[in-house]
Amino acid sequence: MTRRSLRTSVRLRGSLGLAALAALAASLPAAGCSQDPIEVSLRSLDRSGAVAFVCLGAPGDGTGLVARPLASCTAEEAASPQDFLQGEEDEGGELPHLYALITQTTRGELAVIDLSSEDGNVLDQDSATPGPSFLPVGAQPVDIVASPGGTAAFVTTAELGRPAVFAIPTQRIRPCAVDSARCGEAPPTLTSWPACSLPATPGEMVVAFDPPGESGTRASCDGAAPEPAGPNGDLGLEGQGRQKLVVALPTLGQLAVIDAQRLLDRPSGDIAPCEIERTVQLSVELPNRPPEEIPEGPACLVPEREGPPDVEYVSTPSGLWLAEDRLYVGDLTAPLVHVLEATSPCDLQELPPLSTTSREDPSRVVVTSRVAASDRLAPGLQRYVYAVDVEDRSLMVFDVSDGSETREPLLRPNAALNPLQPPDRLRFGAAPRDIIVVERDQPAAIPASGVAPYGTRCEPDPTAVVCEPTSASCDVGTRYRTSVDYEEGAGPFTLRGTFAFVALSDGQVAVIDIDDYDADCRAPTVPSALYGCEEEGGVAQVTTDEATCNVSVPHAPRSGTYVITNDLVGRRQPGIATFPLLYRKDGTVVPEDDETAPRLRAVVPETSYAVPFELVVGSETFTIDGEGIVTDSEGPRHTVAVNLEDPRAHSVDQEFTIVYEGKLPGIEGRVGDLRLTESPPTFHDAAARFCQQGVQSEAAVREQLEAAGLTAEEVDAQAPALADRLSVVEELPAVDDLWWDRAACTFQQCLGTFGDATTPRLERDIPILEAYGDHLDLGAPLASAEEFECCFPTLVTFSVRAGQQWVVSGAASGFLHHVIEDADTGVCRDSCDPRLALLTGRMRTVPTGPVVEGAPGSFRNPFFRGAITGDPSVLTRDMTFLLTTQGQFVPLVAALTDETTDVLPQTLSYVPSTGELAVADGSLEGLMLISTRTMQLQRQFY
Repeated sequence: MTRRSLRTSVRLRGSLGLAALAALAASLPAAGCSQDPIEVSLRSLDRSGAVAFVCLGAPGDGTGLVARPLASCTAEEAASPQDFLQGEEDEGGELPHLYALITQTTRGELAVIDLSSEDGNVLDQDSATPGPSFLPVGAQPVDIVASPGGTAAFVTTAELGRPAVFAIPTQRIRPCAVDSARCGEAPPTLTSWPACSLPATPGEMVVAFDPPGESGTRASCDGAAPEPAGPNGDLGLEGQGRQKLVVALPTLGQLAVIDAQRLLDRPSGDIAPCEIERTVQLSVELPNRPPEEIPEGPACLVPEREGPPDVEYVSTPSGLWLAEDRLYVGDLTAPLVHVLEATSPCDLQELPPLSTTSREDPSRVVVTSRVAASDRLAPGLQRYVYAVDVEDRSLMVFDVSDGSETREPLLRPNAALNPLQPPDRLRFGAAPRDIIVVERDQPAAIPASGVAPYGTRCEPDPTAVVCEPTSASCDVGTRYRTSVDYEEGAGPFTLRGTFAFVALSDGQVAVIDIDDYDADCRAPTVPSALYGCEEEGGVAQVTTDEATCNVSVPHAPRSGTYVITNDLVGRRQPGIATFPLLYRKDGTVVPEDDETAPRLRAVVPETSYAVPFELVVGSETFTIDGEGIVTDSEGPRHTVAVNLEDPRAHSVDQEFTIVYEGKLPGIEGRVGDLRLTESPPTFHDAAARFCQQGVQSEAAVREQLEAAGLTAEEVDAQAPALADRLSVVEELPAVDDLWWDRAACTFQQCLGTFGDATTPRLERDIPILEAYGDHLDLGAPLASAEEFECCFPTLVTFSVRAGQQWVVSGAASGFLHHVIEDADTGVCRDSCDPRLALLTGRMRTVPTGPVVEGAPGSFRNPFFRGAITGDPSVLTRDMTFLLTTQGQFVPLVAALTDETTDVLPQTLSYVPSTGELAVADGSLEGLMLISTRTMQLQRQFY
């Protein structure tokens, strides 16, 4: 059963017999004129797992070659499974059909779906039995692979006590209704297929080729001569050599090599032990991993970099991916990806493995499930391996090109520009379930010759010869340029090149750029550092004129939109929704023409850009002047510069608050033990994690000012003012509380000194001299220690406020900082890791502007950069700037369903002949096919 529309209102899972249908009809109320009909969708597929594809010609066509290479099948559809005519009937010609073989994990069956048929495409193997029936293959099918020429498919099963491999001759997968040769046979049973038993529960499986030697093709790894193939088909006709099955045996830590033809030639119903020709016991020898070198610096800490525990690991192979002469194997218990020389499966040799490390947590044991590898990419013959980090629910990328100098995960491109993501991971909102690497193209032809070369890159050079309809010769790369209406050519949905596709557990398929042939045409017209380009200025190129040079970068999520703001595309360039406004504590707006009020302005570059310094506000674009200010019809406006170097940093549109002497988020409302009579005075809250909350002590500020080159006098003057304060927000005991009967102070005295919680006085603030993970060393409060002890006799609720600084906090990103805890002393200091430098959430006021980027008073986080100028004497606590960003990065994804509770992707495949991604669902959705031209659900079989 297939569908091309939305989900129906009522769904019945599994197959229904006649009795069940009768019971259903009896249970429904009589249909009245006022009642809406109940639409029932019967489902044939249930708990789908792995899938393989074969291309088969018409049965009994006289050629003797029913099986075809996958490339022989096209996207053309026939009216029914019995229709094998190409185009109109009078045109003649055979239309091979493309079939999906998909395991049904709860039934122990193999469903056959005719992808080339419009109707009747889920093939019923026994029409005499009510409900759909499929090919039985044994309980708990695990994986399925098909021979490249479509002669046979092989299924591994994990039935308790009888793990096995079944061989399915594809000449027997079509029922009588499609293949008349099957009409005299009984419906298939479990004993209908050749099979053999495995020594342990199998995992994933791949087909590999033992290439012919000088003496020809050998039947076994020991050199036996080939025997004539049996009646189930001859795999040797497919070429490339002798086909072997490489099967993972996770519980044994092994790979087993089985001859595919010998298995196919076995008598049906015999499930004797498999003839395992080779066994590879996967070793676990972790490579030497020198600790990451982070340069030491003033006023910062080098984070601890201890590796995973030094224990003896065992291997549990998981995902397998064969890429030419290399076999990559994930591991569920050891922190590595195995790499095997696979020129021949008869001689698999382990090579140095890939080391699955984590820069965020080097001590974590990183294990992997699925893996995928690219082919060698022109022109440099690079190759990359992707692996799923099971615990972190993310992806790692490895460079396995010849001459690669690292075996650890690659750093993300522009990692320092987007420090909210791990530096060596691709992390999504849901866990990756499966991943594949695909190379695809939509070649355009030279008009006169009709030649359409593959792999041509888009040409933005304005001097290139543009292809016209009558051009005898031209630069074919110009044919890929984006049209003026942004409807054709280089764009988000034009996938030309090599890409990784990731099936996520929330029912989406994400796209990762690896090598985008159109990347050069997805760029600003004039390159500039403003856009994150390596060059500044030059001849204007013929491009999309997007607002960044990093629209498409290797190993990063692909943008689902053009990164530009105009009438054709909409608001897609990172900017702000409206100009920022300044609010007093009482919520009233400070007029922007108030010259005594602080001014928020963009920081200006040290040298001018080759392009206008602009800011998108709403749907309009404004120029930022040399003072870092935008002036419109209403006069000078509060301004920031929005970062355009990496659009992926803008993961969400969010409101930012910039609060003078604001509270650090994450601490307010906690309760701690204030001990002002100790020497030194301290405050304790073991669960507060002050370093993780970004607390900045006077000692830390002193080190920062000294590193900035200030004199001792300047440091002594500024450090106490800029240090954070512990602010006691505890309510005073009620006026009628019995405490006042025995206290040495009175309620009125305490109220006069500290105020109440709604109108607190500055006496509630205590300077923080040094901050530790679990406690604070405090300075002398404005009020005496005795007054504090008397007025707040129990544990106190508290907050931490910045001292004479503005606290920047995003509604989604929160308060950013890179403070860490010293492993030896416990003190809180900034990390020396340069990749974390943009994790900052504090702004300092400087007297006047403009403020040059990098100068004292300049501020930059991953989203915007700016400065606040003005007279510090007019600043009042909780004065707030508000701004909202827009133009968030929208990744290119395909949604499998509109209800994430009904989908659980199991495997992801690519069908080159139709250009579709195939997702097998372990829940209710069956088999879903996504067009890689539109990244939308194209077809669904259930």
